[in-house]
Amino acid sequence: MNQKLGKLAFLALLLCIPLFVFYDIATRFAAEGVASGSAENNAAMYPRLVALLLLFLILIQGARTLMDRSDSAGRGANLSLAALTKYRRSVAVFFLFLLYLSAFRWFGFMIATPLFLVSVQFVLGYRNVIATVFYSGGVTIAIWFAFSKVLNLVLPAGDYFG
Repeated sequence: MNQKLGKLAFLALLLCIPLFVFYDIATRFAAEGVASGSAENNAAMYPRLVALLLLFLILIQGARTLMDRSDSAGRGANLSLAALTKYRRSVAVFFLFLLYLSAFRWFGFMIATPLFLVSVQFVLGYRNVIATVFYSGGVTIAIWFAFSKVLNLVLPAGDYFG
């Protein structure tokens, strides 16, 4: 498989994430009446912003890949099975992100986010449990503070805690 084609195929796979989020907002969030309105009752705002940011970054990376004229992309370098194993962490993080987005439905932001961050750090090779837990908790609290207190937006609470 051509390396450029492989990168574009992976970007197409990543494109499923924001599309999944937009679909979830249009169906489940809309059915619950929290997909629009003011900041106080719009629980879909945070997932929508994350999905838009991810979509923007995917489009930038796609354009960079298409414009890449380096030797490795231009000569049709083949990706062997051994070469694909270096992407296993990226694929694992991709599926963890899909699981994270699905977990919003049941657990909400405050439970799903630190679990996602701990899982991603473990997949990426960080094994210091104490630092990982503190980092995940700190990032979760910082995001919660920014969206809930500063921007006055409602974060998804989940079916079990909402």
